Amino acid sequence: MGALAVALFDTRSRSLAVLFAFICFFLAGTTFSRATRFKDSLRPFVTRTVRIEVWGARVPDAGLPALEIVSVSSFGAGLLIRLRSGPGSPQVLLKIAQPASLMVRDDRIEISDAAYVSFAGRKLQRTAMKGVPALTIVHV
Repeated sequence: MGALAVALFDTRSRSLAVLFAFICFFLAGTTFSRATRFKDSLRPFVTRTVRIEVWGARVPDAGLPALEIVSVSSFGAGLLIRLRSGPGSPQVLLKIAQPASLMVRDDRIEISDAAYVSFAGRKLQRTAMKGVPALTIVHV
């Protein structure tokens, strides 16, 4: 921290110090975010075949009855779930931005609210119905 303080006052290295501080704050934010805490709870679902609903509707483009969870990670305040329709098929990213409370049961996960949810890079429409979870994952 002392080196950072000195670097901030030295005009030659101020830009580098600001960049370093930003990276440190971002990493600390990721480490202590809800998304990071939630990802550990979701790990038992990795490799499971699941049905996914976002705002009460089945995930778009999921013509197959179920998807497999390949991995769960976090980045900043976002929870990132990688999915695929079967072995060897391409992976698709499901992103839950700023997830709220999490409920995990043996065969079901619910995230009550989120800033937004995107699937395959497309932001999904929030439902007008109250009480519908942002994300529901059910083991099939």
